[in-house]
Amino acid sequence: TLSSISTAVNTTTGELDTTRTGVHTVQYRVQVGVLVATKFRNVTVGQPQSTGGMLLNPDFALGTAGWTDPSVVYNESGSSIEFDTEDGALKVVVVTSPVAYAPRFGQMNVPFEIDTTYEVSFRAKSSAVKPINLNAGELLTSAPWFTDFKPGQPETRTIGTEWATYSYTFTHRLDNQR
Repeated sequence: TLSSISTAVNTTTGELDTTRTGVHTVQYRVQVGVLVATKFRNVTVGQPQSTGGMLLNPDFALGTAGWTDPSVVYNESGSSIEFDTEDGALKVVVVTSPVAYAPRFGQMNVPFEIDTTYEVSFRAKSSAVKPINLNAGELLTSAPWFTDFKPGQPETRTIGTEWATYSYTFTHRLDNQR
């Protein structure tokens, strides 16, 4: 028999959904007569590698891979975030908190070039009209916790209940060595 606490493992077929990053624990159990052998195995699925673009998995062809990195996903003050894909789009279910930076998701190690202007653009819709903060920068492991590649106030967009395109531009002025 095969069992797993990870929902990425199909215990009927034994297949692992390799678009679901992280460590997945699988238990194999074989019984022959009265002899029983049990083996646990941890299978680690890493983040995908970029195929030449700036983002990993920008079209969600690999499910949520590239968007659920635990070093970026953050919850605080009762917030929560769940990821899935639906009809070729990233589906993010959130419970908000009173702090502007939670919940948070995104990608690190995006190869921005100094003195280059970028347009951040995405299509989105929400089950309820909701303002969101948009940032481009680098998360840090200690104070000040974030290097803002677009100094000033965060970009805020109000996501409506119908699909729409949202965007903003900024000129990257820091040499972030990526």
